[in-house]
Amino acid sequence: MNKSARLVTVLGLGFLGGFFVQRSLSHSPLSPEQALARVKASVKQVLTMDGAWIFLQKEPWTNGKLTYEVYKGGLTEKTKDNEIIHYDFIADAQTGTLLSFETQTHQ
Repeated sequence: MNKSARLVTVLGLGFLGGFFVQRSLSHSPLSPEQALARVKASVKQVLTMDGAWIFLQKEPWTNGKLTYEVYKGGLTEKTKDNEIIHYDFIADAQTGTLLSFETQTHQ
């Protein structure tokens, strides 16, 4: 095999290896901190956040026939009238997409 053929082969194998590594990394779940950052970014236009938290462990969550690996957490909003409102959220562990966002109810 001449030098140019070897170079093309090595470059091709490097490209394929990089492609598969990138593909496998893109399917890794987000860390809890990354998921929380995405949730906060998605609600910051409509809420004045005063605090936020997230459980560090993923758990399965079912919505109808669909099952997701999710993180659960909460946000606190302080309104202009100094009222404190607590929200619970469920975020997809792969993407950080909000699957559920509800005001906490006191029972």
